[in-house]
Amino acid sequence: MCREKSNGEYGALKILSIGDVIRLKQVEHVKNEKNILQQIRHPFIVELKWRHRDSSFLYMLFEYVCGGELFSYLRNAGRFSTSTEWSRGC
Repeated sequence: MCREKSNGEYGALKILSIGDVIRLKQVEHVKNEKNILQQIRHPFIVELKWRHRDSSFLYMLFEYVCGGELFSYLRNAGRFSTSTEWSRGC
């Protein structure tokens, strides 16, 4: 989580080590993620606001949404039932 100095707005900053992305053979996956998120605008998908890279890291800034990653919840649950409810609070 990070905060914009000028307006106090929060964001979620994802930082990926380029070396790790290459070592884990995730280059195409990361490129696809960036390309898709640059193009899509939908109320249920977190917006990619900014991206940058230097010689060591890839940076992606997303709008901040309280609650964590859906992928993490799914990995822990294994599968969601149709009755799964989501809390909007933090």
